[in-house]
Amino acid sequence: MKFRGIEIIDKPLDRAVAKLGNSEEPRVWSSGLCYAALAAIDAAQSYDDLANSVLLDEAGNTRGPLKDVALQVRRVLDEAEHEFQDHMTSMIATLKAEGQSPRSPEQNHQVIMDTVLRAEGLPLPDTPDLDYSIIDPEIAIKDSYCFWGYSLFQAIWLERIRAVTCDKNDLEDGQLCAYVPLNEELWVVAGDKKLRSRLEDTRNLLKGVGLSTRAQFHPITPDALSQRGPS
Repeated sequence: MKFRGIEIIDKPLDRAVAKLGNSEEPRVWSSGLCYAALAAIDAAQSYDDLANSVLLDEAGNTRGPLKDVALQVRRVLDEAEHEFQDHMTSMIATLKAEGQSPRSPEQNHQVIMDTVLRAEGLPLPDTPDLDYSIIDPEIAIKDSYCFWGYSLFQAIWLERIRAVTCDKNDLEDGQLCAYVPLNEELWVVAGDKKLRSRLEDTRNLLKGVGLSTRAQFHPITPDALSQRGPS
């Protein structure tokens, strides 16, 4: 229930693509389902009540019972984690074949830019029926640069320690980075040192290629919230 005290947001790239689309079908967003689940938790009198609760989404569809939804979410997450591992395996193999270490900031920046424009957001989407091909390239760069920056720098680190792929939980770190747009002042609070390091790598890369004004995000520890914040 701690989520009642914060705003649950959807992925910026998904929202941007949906805004450009012409579909009149009601769209169901992760944030809406989260709030519906919170209401179910609040109304439940027991664990059994909660397990058998049914959610009503924004399109008027019923989803549930929750015990079945949880299994579906687990299945989707497993598929996404394996897809991300396949992607990272390919990136690590490419880096190993190129044998260029250390790479220049310009080289790394170009890899990210090329991937953003080629990938049309994938494997970012939370909403499968969105048409990512209609997105303006500048919006795609703004909303997914940090995700691909995370992927690249994590692949560089993994190749350096001779790993062939990433941990499946790296998907979650990458997805968090997909919520970090360029050009907007924000703090990214994370207890995971590795995640903060990859975000800092991405931030330093932008500075290294003369785009420091776009790097307005600051990775910080939870403890920093009770202090003065990022410098």
